[in-house]
Amino acid sequence: MAQWDRELGLSKGVVKRRFELGYTIAKALQPKDLSNVVMLTYNGETLSTSAWARKLGIKQFTLAARIRKGWPVEKALTTPVG
Repeated sequence: MAQWDRELGLSKGVVKRRFELGYTIAKALQPKDLSNVVMLTYNGETLSTSAWARKLGIKQFTLAARIRKGWPVEKALTTPVG
């Protein structure tokens, strides 16, 4: 199930939770909806907010909140948390 999460672009445990909630196999294995994914470019590299968060070791929620508040991408990605 963890491999399915990774391959489908889902957070850890999503497929398992979907099965526990009674989703059909087809529904449980649907990939992440990419219509709301925000892509950020910094120093010539373009990644989603979740990929930047993983790469930088910060929470995706923190990064997304910074972008929603109108922070410039460079500041959002380089400002230490805490």
